[in-house]
Amino acid sequence: MITNTNLLYVTERLGELAKKPSLSGFKFFSEEDESNQEFLQGKVQIMTMHKSKGDEFNLVFLPEMTEKNLTIDFNEIKLKSSDFMETIKQTNPKYKSKSENELKSELIAENLRLLYVAITRAKNKLFFTTSRKSTAFGKTVEQTPNIIFENLLGGLNE
Repeated sequence: MITNTNLLYVTERLGELAKKPSLSGFKFFSEEDESNQEFLQGKVQIMTMHKSKGDEFNLVFLPEMTEKNLTIDFNEIKLKSSDFMETIKQTNPKYKSKSENELKSELIAENLRLLYVAITRAKNKLFFTTSRKSTAFGKTVEQTPNIIFENLLGGLNE
């Protein structure tokens, strides 16, 4: 159970750790740091594709480009049993519910827009990575590389 005392301790400790130059190899920047281009020179920034919108970088890395992480293959789309946004939209009596195919098409379109944002952040070089297997928590699972590797980049080297 988190008490106010525990929360205060955790907050203070995180503040101390954030001031250190490195935390397991990563330095967390404040919003002020992120807006200071001179401060950021020579530093690696790790961010989500959403967060990168509007920024440009000399090098951009897009790791783990698998269908699980960013599905753009219609046949690989797995809709959640209860789509939250669709449920919210249905509270409007004038809203026309969408079919499964329409929902899948919307999701692919959104994922393609997000991919577009990510790849257009690179000024000089763009790197993609993917794998057929992934290990997490000691368990290895099969993965499907994102369809772009097969269709746009000519397939994977074995």
